[in-house]
Formats: sequence, structure tokens, C-alpha cells
Amino acid sequence: MKIGILTLVPYDNYGGILQGYALQTTLERMGHEPYIMRTKLYNYVPPKAKIKSIIRWHVRHDILHRKDIPAINTFKYLPYRVEKITPFIEKWIRFTRPFKSTKDLFEYEESNHFEGFVVGSDQTWRPLYSPDLYHMFCDFLPAESKKKRVAYAASFGVDTNPFNDEQLKVCRQLIQRFDAVAVREESGVKLCKDLFNVDARHVLDPTMLLDKKDYLQLIDGYTPVNKNIDLMQYVFFFQHDETAIIEKVGNILGMKPVNLMTEKFLHEIKDKAELPKAQFYPVEEWLYGYSHSKFVITDSFHGTVFCIIFNVPFLVVSPEASTRQKSLLKMFGLSDRLVMTKEEVTSELINKEIDWDSVNRRREELKKQSIQYLQDSLK
Repeated sequence: MKIGILTLVPYDNYGGILQGYALQTTLERMGHEPYIMRTKLYNYVPPKAKIKSIIRWHVRHDILHRKDIPAINTFKYLPYRVEKITPFIEKWIRFTRPFKSTKDLFEYEESNHFEGFVVGSDQTWRPLYSPDLYHMFCDFLPAESKKKRVAYAASFGVDTNPFNDEQLKVCRQLIQRFDAVAVREESGVKLCKDLFNVDARHVLDPTMLLDKKDYLQLIDGYTPVNKNIDLMQYVFFFQHDETAIIEKVGNILGMKPVNLMTEKFLHEIKDKAELPKAQFYPVEEWLYGYSHSKFVITDSFHGTVFCIIFNVPFLVVSPEASTRQKSLLKMFGLSDRLVMTKEEVTSELINKEIDWDSVNRRREELKKQSIQYLQDSLK
């Protein structure tokens, strides 16, 4: 079956890229021909939000701290920042061409004879991150269309209603046309029932449908930049609490944290000579980190997912833990790995052994159920 995947595949988020790759690969192994539909990407910034960001940045950084790279140019350097990630996407992910409109998308899928669509994973059903929200509910298909509409591990990203009244009205109507609905978080099952009166299944994120050996194949022959990685750090939001927790973990373990995203974030760059330090590492470098590190600190959903896949001891650092993290950890009996304050970090917690045999059995069970759901939904 020729299948269109409607998901968020950002160009600077390792987990987002790999969930798209994993779902595509899983469908291929089932004998399907999947393509990721190139709607607007995760990193789309509405014009008004971009203007506000530039003004705020200019006041906080450019006026108070003179820099060679003014705020208005930060967006200009985004493509440069991800130059080392792009080759992985081009090699492993099969995209359609971009679409100009809903009509364009409909005409394309009709002329190319798509037989079904799978929506997910990631926060496809969160308006904040999904500029083409209605596309994620297959609005381009006529109501009478018999083409398959399946949601797999779609996520609202939150545990409360993320829609305004108009969005809720439209999405409630569109989801009734789906053949099957499965979500990534436990809270998503409740939201589907409360918002849409739809009974949804709870399934694994696509990245967990593949195994460690599948990801190791992606780095076969890769020469890492950081060869010695004992303590891997994959943290997006550096607030005071996160920094203090990372420092404490490093001291307890006697290890120096290695950031496998980038040496510096773009907003930290003060002159053009430092720009190379803001480039993200290749996806292969990130995967290499999981295959060689002894401990991981992360605040990321997919950062946690890969700790589970690779059986690496970890802590989730999150003063304001998301429903995504809590649902994932609960699913595998790992809720104690979440820390919100520096005081919760102890030697006992860090050195507490994880029952990986139990975790792996649980993942294998959920993996079989999730793949079976996909197979049954696409028959």
C-alpha cells in the first residue's frame, strides 16, 4: 500500500528525525511504500512571533551586550546550524515534494495514487507546534474518500485541551472519519474521549518499534567527534535547576558531562568566529553517544526513549515535567528516574540499578501490540 505519513520531522531535533525514520522503516518492513508528506516543518515560526522574538532578543542581548551577530540575523543562521544533520535526513528519509496549499496536497496524493495516510508520531495534534493542524487530521481528503486514515502515536503534547473553539469544532468532525486512532500518551487516550468521543489506543512511540541493533547499523563505520563519552548530556532548557542538577550528577559520578547537541547554542554566540561552535553534531554522533555512554542526563522525551532502547542508566531532569515524560516513565516502571530539584539527586538514586530485563520484556510486549495495531489498522 502506498502510504503518506503526516508527522513533524524537524531539521534540528534528533528524536523528531528518528521517529520519522522509525515509522517509515516499520511500514516498509510490513511491505508498504511510505512517504513523509512535506507539509510545514516543526520549526515553522509565524511572522508575528518572529517579529516579537527579534525585538525581545534585541533589547535583552544586542543593546545590553554588544555582539557582532545582531538578533535580526539569528534566523538567517538556522540553516548553517544544521548543516551536519541534513545529510542523515537526505539519506534515510523519503519525502514528497513540498505543498503550497490543501488543494495542492489533495491533487498530489490523488495523482500519485496514495491509498492511505498515517498521522504521527510526535506532537502532531498540538496547535502550537503544528502549523498545518488540519492536515494532521487529513482535511485534504473528501469526507466520502475510502482511503485509510490511521493515527499512530499522535500526541497532544499536553494533558489539557490545546485547541481553541474553532479548532476543536473542525478537528472533532475530521477525526470521526479515521479508521483507527492511537496516541502516544496515556493522557491522550482521555483527551480523545473527552474532546472527540473517540476511543483511542495507547501505543509506543515509533522509535521504540526498532531495536538497538537497528540504530547501531546507522552508525556503522562512523568516526565520532567525541570518542570518550562517559556522561552524556542531552538537555534543551538550561535553567538554574537543570544546571545545578547536571553539575551534581557529574560530581557524584566523577565524570564530565559531554553535550552531544552542540558546543554552544546560537543565542550564546557573540561573534562570527564562534559560529562553528553553534553547529549541531550529526545524528550519528548523537546515536554514538548512547552506544558508548555510561550515564545520560536529559530533559527530552526522545532522549529518555533512547536510554531505554540502549539500556543506559539515566536521570530525567525536569523541574516542570511534561505529560510526555511522565507517561513514558510510568509505562516502564521508571518514574523514580525523574528529578525536579537538586535535592532529589542522591548517590543512592544515581547508583540504583535499573531492572533492564523487566524493562526490555515490557518493551517487547508493547512493541508487538503496537505493530499489531498498525497491521490491523492498515488491512
